[in-house]
Amino acid sequence: MYFFAEELFDRTFMQKELQKDGSFISKPFPAHMELLTKDKKMLIKYAQMIRTTRDLTAYYVSMLMHMNRRSKNLLLFLQTKYHLN
Repeated sequence: MYFFAEELFDRTFMQKELQKDGSFISKPFPAHMELLTKDKKMLIKYAQMIRTTRDLTAYYVSMLMHMNRRSKNLLLFLQTKYHLN
């Protein structure tokens, strides 16, 4: 999604500044970002991409939480069965 936003927003403010120690700092985000287009179809397309990414992320996190619970149960079973404490 990060790279797709280049078609929608003017991101010229997002230039990184190189520090003497070799690190980079970013300027703060502006309060308002200008749209590069007002094409309704393109805006809807990107809004749908954001929703899809949000839903996939939510599903992935849910799956990770479920696997975490299962792994704890499996660990407890193995410790009990094989006296691993």
